[in-house]
Amino acid sequence: MASAPRLPRTETRWGLAFSLGGIPVRIDPFFVLIAVLLGAELAARPGFLVLWVVVVLASVLLHEFGHAVAFRAYGYRPRIELHGMGGATSADTRGRLSPGRSAVITLAGPAVGITLGGLALAIERGSGPIGSDLVRFLLRILVFVNLGWGVLNLVPIIPLDGGRVMAAALDKLTGGRGEAPSYLVFALFAGALIVPALLYGLPFAAILAGFFGVQNLAAFAALRDRRRDRPLDARLDEAERLLSFDPAAAGSRAESVLLEARSPATRARAVAIAGGAQDLLSRAGRYDHAATLGARIFGRAPDPRLAYGVARALAMGGRVEDALAWLNTALEAGFDDVRRLESDPGLEPLRAEPRFAAFRRRLVEERSREGG
Repeated sequence: MASAPRLPRTETRWGLAFSLGGIPVRIDPFFVLIAVLLGAELAARPGFLVLWVVVVLASVLLHEFGHAVAFRAYGYRPRIELHGMGGATSADTRGRLSPGRSAVITLAGPAVGITLGGLALAIERGSGPIGSDLVRFLLRILVFVNLGWGVLNLVPIIPLDGGRVMAAALDKLTGGRGEAPSYLVFALFAGALIVPALLYGLPFAAILAGFFGVQNLAAFAALRDRRRDRPLDARLDEAERLLSFDPAAAGSRAESVLLEARSPATRARAVAIAGGAQDLLSRAGRYDHAATLGARIFGRAPDPRLAYGVARALAMGGRVEDALAWLNTALEAGFDDVRRLESDPGLEPLRAEPRFAAFRRRLVEERSREGG
């Protein structure tokens, strides 16, 4: 069998996780880092910089909480994440939302921010002279972050909320076929903003517009690829039916689809079916067939579970050296299930090997460093 390829290890996601009003929240460290960088000009006044970061964090969290409350009003279970580019609120909606619900949920976030910013502006304008520099600064950034960013967020570009509202409107107007054209409209609109942003001395806005433009073009390409892959769904359906009585044929069909598939969703489904076939072949004692299938699929879609399955099949077939090589590949590709590594009876032939102990120790240490 060919030597196992080495791949970079995937990273476990770090961050602060907690619950706010029963809604799961996760704050990525990069969110705080970006907030600090945006306020870097305040570095000479640490107290003002800290206040800026706190206001940004609280304001974005309240914005996302507006989305989350709207989700809950419709009976969904939302979750919030603050990441490097801002915030995101999602929920398992079991299908696409209606355009009306989508618009309400989308606008709930900016409504919270604009209301808070408007109140801060009213206080600033109506309270007369304020002696404290810190209080004046607090009111000013509350207006800037909530009212300013809230209005900016209504610009019709995905992933901004204004773009989501326009996407819902296009979907309604086209009878559910507005997703693809909306990505193109947003990409063109984002591209058109780059030159004015540069002319007005707003390089960060130009970079952001360019980023959103590329993001929408990529989304359009992914949607186009998924539509092109739809004829492959019937072959994957057939492969799933074959799994229970002819896993070798199921794996072969999944592999043939993988050769043609372009979209991540279709490729992921093909890999899952191939992984199931690999496992069933191992259970049937067809270890070489299971290992060969897994190795071929892994060469086209480097999923760490496939590499682990190859290692397991080779171990059960008595090919200890090859199994250790593929176990190393599984770890390099991102396999991180310590419990399975320790308890899987299929790996029993490897447990007396010093390298297996080293692999286990390495995985435990990495998981410990990552907080896993």
